[in-house]
Amino acid sequence: MKKKVIKKQPHMCKKCGEVTNGFRCDICGAESLKHSVSHACGGEHCVPKCTGCGEAETICDCEII
Repeated sequence: MKKKVIKKQPHMCKKCGEVTNGFRCDICGAESLKHSVSHACGGEHCVPKCTGCGEAETICDCEII
């Protein structure tokens, strides 16, 4: 039986719509490739990082076109 390959859709920044890459803390700025629920500032602050501006998506400062 052939396995079905499911392609993961890229996560888009909630503020500007750019693709995200990794995660970034919106308090201290720490970056990681994977979401960290045990981050020192709290897992809820480890959010996707916008590729447009490099900030956490909660503080993204890209201009929306």
